[in-house]
Amino acid sequence: MEGICMQHSEDQHRSIERTEYELYVQKGRRDGDDLSDWFQAEKMVFEKSSPEAGDDAPKRKTASPKSKTNRGKKPK
Repeated sequence: MEGICMQHSEDQHRSIERTEYELYVQKGRRDGDDLSDWFQAEKMVFEKSSPEAGDDAPKRKTASPKSKTNRGKKPK
């Protein structure tokens, strides 16, 4: 078994490393969060490169809330 890490292309790996370092710097260069920073960076890189994350992704429709004044009343 090859461990829990996903296999990445060289470019993806570099992007994840850069993003992980940016997270480290944003947190004040605090040590001890390297694994969680890596997973967060991995997620950020793949969301950014995913076709579903782009502007072309279909938007989910949400139901508009019903008016409180019409709840439980039958139309006349």
